[in-house]
Amino acid sequence: MTNIITVIVFAVLVLISGSCRKSFIEKPPATKKDVFEYMWKTLDERYTFFALKNIDWDSVHTVYSPKITNDMSDKAFFDTLSLMIDVLRDGHSGINSFFDEHKNVNFFFNSPENFNERLITDTYFKGYGNRTGAFYHAAISDGKVGYIYYGSFSYGFTDADFEYILQLYSDADGLIIDVRNNFGGQVNNVYKIACHFTQTRVAVLGSRLKSGPGHHELTGITTTWLEPSGSYWNKPVCVLTNRKTYSAGSIFSIVMQELPNVTVVGDSTGGGLGLPIGSELPNGWQMHYAGSMILSPAGICHELGVPPDIETDMDPVAEENGIDSIIEKACDVILGR
Repeated sequence: MTNIITVIVFAVLVLISGSCRKSFIEKPPATKKDVFEYMWKTLDERYTFFALKNIDWDSVHTVYSPKITNDMSDKAFFDTLSLMIDVLRDGHSGINSFFDEHKNVNFFFNSPENFNERLITDTYFKGYGNRTGAFYHAAISDGKVGYIYYGSFSYGFTDADFEYILQLYSDADGLIIDVRNNFGGQVNNVYKIACHFTQTRVAVLGSRLKSGPGHHELTGITTTWLEPSGSYWNKPVCVLTNRKTYSAGSIFSIVMQELPNVTVVGDSTGGGLGLPIGSELPNGWQMHYAGSMILSPAGICHELGVPPDIETDMDPVAEENGIDSIIEKACDVILGR
């Protein structure tokens, strides 16, 4: 009898297991309507900047929901979702499908370029700028100013790399760190540079996270502190920014403005102060969006762009003559001209 019961129990388990497996395998795929609703609701509950940007997300649903049909092509569906997420006006928000990817780059549209790489190469590096680690650098303004260009916070470097550059220009009157057209990267590299420009522990950033589905439901502010390095540069520093200074570049601008002897020169950054998180949509596509809020230590949100201390655009006439007006303004600040 025991053996019969065992067989029966085993058979029932097999049937249940097979039924579950069959149910899982035969689960109908998510419709395009389902995917749209999931995407809209996820952003509604998790995106951080609706209030700052004065976005009526309910009205976005009203506009885009009728555009979605289950029989539309995947390409048309992808393009429609891309237009919807563009309403956020956020370079950290986008969508990836199996055949395409989209992110919003409107943060620098209709702004002056304020950067000419060829001009820097020809006039300031004179065609042979030095490179140490991720940094291109040269002595400019008759050797009185050390100039460093850092093109991406994704580019790694060692502490020894940066300390070598500081030592190389130790006789200069000041230092320029140019992060124009720097779209961001690793935030840790922000601190690896900034730590050389303070002798004391200093509060440099605040941050808030979503704490609930409501647009205003955010945690309290968590403060980030910068610890000084073993080497300290005690002369003037100018940081150069433009609208294509984004994400970790914007964070760098905020951090450096909290340090002594530092002046930010150029145009406002592009923002990008909500670090991105990702979600998988029910059809297997991926989306990403700002799920946090980076603030200044005073609690100010600069998601729309970190303003410089001295606002300066490149002069087109000067540019034609091989002069970068933003670099020259920084030299004026450093040299007291």
